[in-house]
Amino acid sequence: MPGNRNIPDDNTESAYLPTRGKYHTIEQLLAGDPEMKSVSWLSRVWIQTGCTLAFGFGGFLNNYINAKPLASGIPRYILYGLIGLGVGQALRSGYDYMSTKEDAVYHHYYLTHKDQFPEPKNIKLRYFWHPWYPVR
Repeated sequence: MPGNRNIPDDNTESAYLPTRGKYHTIEQLLAGDPEMKSVSWLSRVWIQTGCTLAFGFGGFLNNYINAKPLASGIPRYILYGLIGLGVGQALRSGYDYMSTKEDAVYHHYYLTHKDQFPEPKNIKLRYFWHPWYPVR
């Protein structure tokens, strides 16, 4: 870290990947996570839930704009919600596909250029803290 005098001058940092996928370090990329245990349940369903609610709200908005009672057309709300669920599922599977492709590219690059990813040094926390002197 620049500007901190207490850190040893080894110039090795942990290799973080600039990825939007589920792996953010080399160790996670190599270990993999096929069951997606490291991904929370909310991050697995937020796209589908958002699309379902947005399409379902579209039915309410359609009735409001056309000055119809909001309680009319309930089967249409359900249909819009199911269409939104399908769109959300398609978006989620596309996102997973793109993330998997990107992670595979990073994995291949790491395997072919191991000399650019040295083993990180174990930097102790005491190098980040400045000595504390009480003010009297």
